[in-house]
Amino acid sequence: MWPILVAVIAISAAVLILIGIIAAVVAIFKAVKANSPEGKLEAAKNAAEVAAEGVERTTEAFNSLNDALNSLDDKYENLENLTKGSKEWRDAVREINTEVMDLID
Repeated sequence: MWPILVAVIAISAAVLILIGIIAAVVAIFKAVKANSPEGKLEAAKNAAEVAAEGVERTTEAFNSLNDALNSLDDKYENLENLTKGSKEWRDAVREINTEVMDLID
């Protein structure tokens, strides 16, 4: 019984050592690939794609905000032409306030 147990433990230890060696080789291969010119080029390409997407989203958000602010400016100009306290004036103020609250959200 003991010789079988010792053999099983020895085989298990050998398998674990082999797994460790394989993991080390894989880690070294990944490190070499990441530091190779091709790996660096791929990383730079991915970073450039992420940056381009960020620029696109920022541009869209800026354009949307700019359009909303232009719309508000037009509504403020219209408000100045209304009689203060009139129903039309109150409706215009409510509309402006709603638009401002939407921008805040």
